[in-house]
Formats: sequence, structure tokens, C-alpha cells
Amino acid sequence: MRGILRCFDLSATPFAPSGKKATEEALYPWIVSDFGLNDAIESGLVKTPRVVIRDDGKVDANLRSRLYHIYMDDTVKDDINRKAEESEPLPDLIKNAYLLLGKDWQAAKDAWEKAGHKIPPVMITVANTTLTSARIKYSFDHDAFLLSVAGLDDLCTPEKTLQIDSGILNKAEAETQPLDIDVEVVEGNGEDEEAPKEKKLTQKQQAEKLRLIVDTVGRIGQPGEQIQNVISVGMLSEGWDAKTVTHIMGLRAFSSQLLCEQVVGRGLRRTSYDVGADGLFEPEYVNIFGVPFTFLPHEGGSDGPPPPPPPPKTRIEPVKEKAL
Repeated sequence: MRGILRCFDLSATPFAPSGKKATEEALYPWIVSDFGLNDAIESGLVKTPRVVIRDDGKVDANLRSRLYHIYMDDTVKDDINRKAEESEPLPDLIKNAYLLLGKDWQAAKDAWEKAGHKIPPVMITVANTTLTSARIKYSFDHDAFLLSVAGLDDLCTPEKTLQIDSGILNKAEAETQPLDIDVEVVEGNGEDEEAPKEKKLTQKQQAEKLRLIVDTVGRIGQPGEQIQNVISVGMLSEGWDAKTVTHIMGLRAFSSQLLCEQVVGRGLRRTSYDVGADGLFEPEYVNIFGVPFTFLPHEGGSDGPPPPPPPPKTRIEPVKEKAL
């Protein structure tokens, strides 16, 4: 091409994926500079992933190890790979994992609200199959995890829980029968009980609505702003850029570190790039269960109080009525 003096090719995967940790020796020979995910984490450009268990009781060391890769546990793998009705209970290890992660999520949510945030922190689950996804959604909707006993009712709010997978979309697109869909709680803060309901949508329109909600999680004024619990099966693409993810649950096989990076990456975008008095970014974290990412042990021993939430932002936008 004429006129092109320089061409830069940027890649998130400058090596052949394998089940091992990527090293400099594994880079393609034409790579001239490598700034990997670990470099980004260490420099504070993204959130720091870690395994943190905040519990009043003494945490068994064996439990921490089992939470590192829940899917491979003997009590879990066979159970979530069999055909099961959505109402069938999930293994105790998964229940306990959600209880522990839920406690930390609730602490983060309380801190965000106290700081003045209008949107909640988000927990995402990456499941192995649509059957497992359905069981997780059912468990949250019917309090099968007994989260209410620990005062975590808010995490079980159906209107703020989003299940997004191929099964849900296929079901929504398979018919054209109009449905009554009320997503007012999702789109707003749930305080206006007099707000009119959504108009009837066809199943195909409902599928588009689901995609719009998942694409706008954590964005003020958008349909997904109040979503706080996302359950997915491979539907969160590389371009999904929600900045409010604070917790990740992995319930699937991880055959390579690249796959671990991709899942962890869904929660690494910072909410703030303001610098502190020392000229550095304030630390931000994403707490993770079930994803055997090699970087996690570096941050796995910090069970102290949760870090302060990022300061809320003032959104500035044009007034549509006055726009020319």
C-alpha cells in the first residue's frame, strides 16, 4: 500500500496456545516487544486478580486449594457434566464458594453505596454448559444457596441477575409469540414503582434486549446499569468491557493459561485511572474462585479488610432535547 511508512500489529496472544504458562521462548519469532498481562497487572494498568476468603471462621488450607480450581474437584466435575434438571441442587463446594464470594461481594456493594456509587459491583459466573447455567440461575432465584441466611438476599434478586447463554438466546429466537417483559428494575434503580411496564416484545426482540442488557452492564443510563449478577456460558466476548466486575466464579474446565487469561480478563478493566498523591494508580482488585490463573498465588494471601472503593464519577453528557 502506498503512503504507509509504518505498520504496527498488536496481539493479545503472540504465542501458540498451550496448557503451560507462556514464556518469552514461546513467543513468535517476529515479536519485537512483549508487554504481557502479568506486566499490566504488576504496573497497575489493570485490576489485580486474587483469591481472597473473608470469613469469620478459620479457613481450612484444603478449602483454599479446592476453591482455586472448583471444576476439577471430585464432588463437582461429574455432577455438573451430567444431564440434570435446573431444580437439582449443586454440590456443596459450589454452594460454599458462592457463600464466601457472596459475602465479599456484599461488602464491596455496601462500600460502593456508602461512597455514593449509583451502580453496583458485578459478580460473573462462567459455567461449562447451559444446563449448569440454568441450575445456577435457579439456585439464585430460589435461594438454594441459602445466601439469605447470611444476609445476602440482594445477590439473589432475579431482576438484577442476568443469565446469558446460547440456550437462552435460542429459546428467545425460536418463537414470535409476544411476551410481557418488565425490565424497569434492570434499567433503573427500582425506586419508581409507578413506572410503566415495557411494551410487548416478540421473542426475537427479547433476544436483542438480552444482548443489549449484557453489553451495557455497569453503564449509567443504559438497560444493564443495575445488573449485579451475570451467569454466562462463553457469551462474554473479548470486547465485553464492563468496568464494574469485582468477582468471578469459574465453573468450567481450563485447558490452558490463555483461557484463564481470557476469563480473568473479563474483570480486569479498572473503574478509575485517577492517580493518588504518590502519582500512582490506586489499587483495584477482582476476587476470583475457580480459575487456576498462574498469577493468582502472588495475591492469594491477603485476607484483610477489603480495599476502599474507587471514587464515584460525575457523568457529563449533552441534553438530548437541546442538541442540534
